Amino acid sequence: MNDREPRLKTKRLYIQPMSTEEISAYKASADNEWLRDRISEREKSCADDQSQRIWYAPWKVCLRDGDDFIGVIAFNGPQEDNTLEVLFDTFEAYQGHGYTSEALRRAVRWAFNCPEVFFVEASATDHCHAAKKVLEKLEFKPDGVSAEGMRYVKSKSEPWVAVYMCFGMAIGCAIGGAYGNTGVGLSLGICAGMAVGTAIDTHMKKSRARQREARKEVEI
Repeated sequence: MNDREPRLKTKRLYIQPMSTEEISAYKASADNEWLRDRISEREKSCADDQSQRIWYAPWKVCLRDGDDFIGVIAFNGPQEDNTLEVLFDTFEAYQGHGYTSEALRRAVRWAFNCPEVFFVEASATDHCHAAKKVLEKLEFKPDGVSAEGMRYVKSKSEPWVAVYMCFGMAIGCAIGGAYGNTGVGLSLGICAGMAVGTAIDTHMKKSRARQREARKEVEI
């Protein structure tokens, strides 16, 4: 890890990209060849594209109290068509304590802070009921089927209504003050702001829905 890479914190956890040495150690500890191969692919991608390293590197999930390494979260490469795919795993000894949902919630919130990311996808195999439960708890919605199993997606929420309502309040107060009736100006400003914000929000949701459908058509 370098100083420019994030270190995310929750009440009980911290989450950060693994260093080169930590990725090697994680690969050496893997208990099956399939996992070692996947880690090797990420290791190579990190080395080949340092500028996008955080999107290829596994992120370690650790307890803030004791520093125990309890699981892994990883993005499946940089965003594509405004979409990121996230993978997650909490080691068996630490399951059942809510750590997975706590870590994933924080990682997704961080990803949505990237302006080009509008959707985060995740997959859960048919027999992995715990993963489905976590995704549903975090308000991921079913969105078809991927190679790994059931696909879920979460969309970014943008506060257009609140932003324009505040803007309308400010304008309304100014106009109302100028004409000696701040109350009326404020009411009109709130209504206008809500109308504009709702219209923009509706337009953006429809645009994103079209993006999702176009992406799925390409995948098919």
